[in-house]
Amino acid sequence: MNFYFANIDDAMTFEAWYFDAIKRIGWFEMVHPYTGKVIKVRFENGAIGDLVPDEKLPGDFRLDAVVEYLR
Repeated sequence: MNFYFANIDDAMTFEAWYFDAIKRIGWFEMVHPYTGKVIKVRFENGAIGDLVPDEKLPGDFRLDAVVEYLR
């Protein structure tokens, strides 16, 4: 999945949540993109991709990650 950040402050807020709240490997809830149901997920192997400029708008960023969940 792709995470889009409108600015570096949003990206740093996400990073703080990733390291401090879920501690890389924790479970969290999100809305399933197809069913619309709330599911419990975690980042595969606790990994997220590199934060890179997105280039849609000046100062925006994105990162890619894979989440896993149990059905």
